[in-house]
Amino acid sequence: MSKDTKTPKTKEDFFGKPLNPAIEQLNSLVYWYPVLKQIRIPTPKTLIIYKGQCELGMLADGQPPPSWDNFEKRLREAMDEIGYPCFLRTGQLANKHDWNNSCFIKDDKESIKSHVANLVETSFMANIAGDPVSFDFWVVREMLNTKPVFTHFHGNMPIAREIRLFIKGGDIQCIHPYWPDEAFKDLDKPTKKKLKEIQKLPDKNHDVYKMAKYMARFFPGYWSVDFLEDKNGKWWCTDMAVGSRSYHYPDCKKNGSIISK
Repeated sequence: MSKDTKTPKTKEDFFGKPLNPAIEQLNSLVYWYPVLKQIRIPTPKTLIIYKGQCELGMLADGQPPPSWDNFEKRLREAMDEIGYPCFLRTGQLANKHDWNNSCFIKDDKESIKSHVANLVETSFMANIAGDPVSFDFWVVREMLNTKPVFTHFHGNMPIAREIRLFIKGGDIQCIHPYWPDEAFKDLDKPTKKKLKEIQKLPDKNHDVYKMAKYMARFFPGYWSVDFLEDKNGKWWCTDMAVGSRSYHYPDCKKNGSIISK
């Protein structure tokens, strides 16, 4: 789950309350991605664009900002450099469940404005009774070639094998399949079987654990770390967030795969 689904244990813990600027800065890709790149953790090719003076919030009201053309040009240049298809997100979220309308840019003929408007609206809705989640920074990323087992949600998101680890105090706390059963409703038996296949965790001696433990040396405190497997079996770190703001299996203490304490 992207940060779109990284929610506190109860809505009252977050929604409608002022955002904590310190936590929001840590949750932003603009903070953690340069660290991952510096320590050579496999991550998708990434370009970061600052919105500048472009008042993107106007898109939530159906109005194009006066400086939209310049911002669109900079986004398109980044997409052309990364190549198509590519992945679009803000520093904070991607709204992956609405895949075809939000983060997935198929080719250079795809409308950028509608995707940006989708992510701006999601940023407002993420904390509907309080301040919007920041959309100052925009991110164009390489689209990893994965092996989806089915598509789901209203945006036909491809569901592939992913895992989430929690790191704390310089070590791995636990690991879980990225996609819990409760994320999906009304799956038929063949699809449920496919889901079980991608919920399998890597062998305990796999390099992905070594990468996560190494990362823990550079990220003090409590973090969630998401890894995505490509079609060749290589794992890529795609997302991070402060652990207290990340979805965690409710029964982790009972059934979590504890690597170390």
